[in-house]
Amino acid sequence: MSGKTICLQNVEHFFSSHRIGEPPTKVLCQTSVTMPKQQFVSLVGPSGCGKTTVLNMAAGLVRPTQGNITLDGKTPKVGDPDVGYLLARDALLPWRTALMNVSLPLELRGGGRKERESLARKILEEVGLGNFADAYPAQLSHGMRQRVAVARTLVAEPNTLLMDEPFSALDAQTRLSVQQLFLRLWERVQSTVLFVTHDLTEAILMSDRVLVFSARPGEIVAEFEVDFERPRSLRELQSSERFHDLFRRIWDVFRQEVEV
Repeated sequence: MSGKTICLQNVEHFFSSHRIGEPPTKVLCQTSVTMPKQQFVSLVGPSGCGKTTVLNMAAGLVRPTQGNITLDGKTPKVGDPDVGYLLARDALLPWRTALMNVSLPLELRGGGRKERESLARKILEEVGLGNFADAYPAQLSHGMRQRVAVARTLVAEPNTLLMDEPFSALDAQTRLSVQQLFLRLWERVQSTVLFVTHDLTEAILMSDRVLVFSARPGEIVAEFEVDFERPRSLRELQSSERFHDLFRRIWDVFRQEVEV
């Protein structure tokens, strides 16, 4: 599968103030960057610097105040079935079982019921929840619900994935497990991924490239290539001096922006 190329050209963005007389807040400085097809790109930077705004632009939820963002040369549209969006919270529908939650994207595409359920059951098996297909979200642990959310995002094999700190609310052990699970599934699908995180170790583990944003108004102040071979193991990476050197170089830039 070939993902979409995400391109930002001279993008700036302002949010209007809710208070009368206050000027708009500038969130993004003029930003130009291209994320090639099938590349896994992480965005890191201080809170409020516009990272999630970039995701929302790529999803068609926000139009830039100035400049353009395109996916394969076209303006993003809300509801594009080729674009998946995974949030920090699972956002499962509480009245639907795990199976029915996972099959929802296929249902929206108009697939037949038997085919939808077959594909949903298959990916639930892959995420280790085959025995919980008929369970409702309230009957699942937080980590299990997030695995259902991962399955729901990937079941239709979108060629572009937008991910906003999807593992941040998990405990350390569950987080590592779900990260490795996601990477295993992604390596099969090979979507273009735009991934927001505050965790530099996670960014290195997951990414081909890390973009560091400045404090608000955000702009890209540094980028780093991550050339470790895939599949990756965090345990193996942590025993590598190259990993620690890359972490230090990213941290040196990140820290300066956080301390502004």
